[in-house]
Amino acid sequence: MTRDEACSELLKRHDDVVFAYPVYFSDLPQIVREFICENSANFRGKNVFIIATMEIFSGDGTGCAARILSEWERR
Repeated sequence: MTRDEACSELLKRHDDVVFAYPVYFSDLPQIVREFICENSANFRGKNVFIIATMEIFSGDGTGCAARILSEWERR
């Protein structure tokens, strides 16, 4: 989780956001999940691009983040 207030301000000012993270056991890392949930209001109306890496088939780590972001967008 980020505690840097400047990060939230950057999210507010930009229209495009890129997440790049490794897939952990068919899921996104907990720190990424927490960041998305804690800053959910800052993602509304943004273009979010997800780059997820994995060594071999590892499930749906990209889809997990996309579903969380989509859920917050509907609220």
